[in-house]
Amino acid sequence: MTRLLLAGFAGLVAAEEAGGACTEAVARLVVIQGAVQSQGARGDWHPAANAEKLCAGDRVRTLERSRATLQLNDETYLSLDQRTTIVLSGLNARMPSWLDLLKGAIYLRSRTPSSLDVKTPFINAAIKGTEFLVASGEAEGQVTVFEGRVEASNPKGSVTLDSGQTATAQAGQAPLRKIVIAPEDAVQWALYYPPLIDLATLRKAAADPAVKRAASLYLAGDSLGALRELEADGSAHVALRASLLLSLGRLDEAQPLIAQIPKAELGQAQALRSVIALTRGDRHQALLLAEQATQAQPASPVPWTALSYVRQAQFDLPGALAAAQKAAELAPDNGLVQTRLAELLDATGDRRGAHKAAQRATELNPALARGWTLLGFTQLADLDSDAAQTSFDTALRTDPSDPLAHFGRGLTQIRGGELEAGTAELELAASLDPNDSLTRSYVGKAYYEQKRSKPAQGQYDLAKQYDPKDPTPWFYDAIKKQAENRP
Repeated sequence: MTRLLLAGFAGLVAAEEAGGACTEAVARLVVIQGAVQSQGARGDWHPAANAEKLCAGDRVRTLERSRATLQLNDETYLSLDQRTTIVLSGLNARMPSWLDLLKGAIYLRSRTPSSLDVKTPFINAAIKGTEFLVASGEAEGQVTVFEGRVEASNPKGSVTLDSGQTATAQAGQAPLRKIVIAPEDAVQWALYYPPLIDLATLRKAAADPAVKRAASLYLAGDSLGALRELEADGSAHVALRASLLLSLGRLDEAQPLIAQIPKAELGQAQALRSVIALTRGDRHQALLLAEQATQAQPASPVPWTALSYVRQAQFDLPGALAAAQKAAELAPDNGLVQTRLAELLDATGDRRGAHKAAQRATELNPALARGWTLLGFTQLADLDSDAAQTSFDTALRTDPSDPLAHFGRGLTQIRGGELEAGTAELELAASLDPNDSLTRSYVGKAYYEQKRSKPAQGQYDLAKQYDPKDPTPWFYDAIKKQAENRP
C-alpha cells in the first residue's frame, strides 16, 4: 500500500492567498504521493492538496521520489513522474487545447482523442490515440504510444506513431522513430507494486527506535519522512527502505538496495524481486523467486505473501490461498496478511470467511487501505452497495493512490446506475496500475456499455497483451463481437 503526504487546510489557505480562488477549474489533483507543489498564475509554489482544483495557467511540479495524477475536465488522466513540471497553459474549462511539459515525464490516458496537445522544448505530441508517454530531459524529448495514434512533431518535421512505437528529438532536429524492445519499461515509475510489509505490525514488533519512528511517519501519510528516518540510520533496514521506494514507484532506486540486503534476509530480498517480476509481467521468474524466498525464510510471512500474489496471477487460486493461509499462521496479527487471506477466500467462494478476514484486517490496521478495500468487495458480493461504497470511500481517504479501491468504487457506482462516474473511477484505477489486465477488461466493458466500440476494443487488446492467460478480455471481446453481429 502506498501512503500519501497530503497538504491540509493550511495548504489550501496558502493556495487561495497566493493565487486567488479558482473560479473555473480545468483540472484537479486526484492523487498525490510524496511532495507535490502547485502554483497559481499570480502566486508562489505551495504544497498541493488532494482534490485541489487547478485553473488555466497554473503549474504543478513533483519533487524527488514523488508522483501525482491529475484529471482534466474531459476525463483525461495525467500521471507525473518525479521531478516533473507542467503548465496548464492552453487549457480552458470547456475545450482543452494544450499543456506544456517543462521537464520530466507524464503518462496520459485520454477519453477524447484530438482534444489535447503536449508541448516540450524538443518535441510535441498531438493526441490521435488514447494512451501515451511524453518525456522531456536535458538534451532530448521522447513520445511513446501504448494504444492508439499520436503525431510527434517540432518545427523541423513530424512523424505519426502507432501503438508500441517511440519517437525522440533533440534540439534543432526533426523527430525520429526509435526501435524500443520493451516500450512499457518507460512507465516503470507509474506501476503499482504489490505491498509485502505491514507497517503497523512492524511498528509494534520492532525493537529499533528508528523503525518505529519510520513506521509511525508512514502510517501518518509521510512516506518521504519515513525514508529519511531510515536513511539517517546508515546502511541498516535495507529491505524496508526498498519496499517503501517501490511503493513510490522508484524501481530504479529499489533494485540496487535489494542487492544489498544481507544473506540472513535473503527471503525478503527474493520476495521483493518476485513482486517486481510479477509487476513487469514475468510470471515464470516471479514464481521461481517467490519459491526461493519461502525456502530461504520459511518462518517469515513476507515470502509467503509474495507467493500468494504470484500464484493468484497464474490463476492457481488453491495454491495462492494455501500460501496466504501459511502467512496467516506465521503472523496472525498482521493486517496485510489478513487482506491477502480475505481476497483469496473471496476468490474461492468463501464469502463469510473473506468478510471475517477483511474485518479483522481493518481492526488490526485501520490505516491499511487494502483492508477497507477487501471489506468493500465482500460487501459488494453480498449486494450491500451502500456499505461497500462506504468501505471504498474509507480506503481512498486513507490512500487515494490504491488502484484496487478505485476499481471497487467504480464497480459500485456502475452497479448503482452511475455509468459515467463509475467509468471515470475505473479509468483512474487503470492509470494507477496500467499493466493490470483485469482493470483494462472492465474499462473496456464500461466503454462498450456506452456504445464506444473502438476504445473498448483498444482496452481488450491491451488486456490480452498484458496477460495472455487472463480469460476476461477474451470473454468480453466475444460478447462485443456477438452484439455487433460478428458471430
